[in-house]
Amino acid sequence: MYSHIWQAQLPTSRVEAAETVGISRNLAAFHPDTLVAAGLRLTRYEFGGDIR
Repeated sequence: MYSHIWQAQLPTSRVEAAETVGISRNLAAFHPDTLVAAGLRLTRYEFGGDIR
């Protein structure tokens, strides 16, 4: 997961990252948050779906 996030050229959602490495979305949420907390990556939140 860390490798995928680190090498990503474009912003990647937690769902995309989880599917890429074959883990759950909940587990995938932990890894980017850890990198951000350590000051190694930046994050931003975007709406990624249709309005219902």
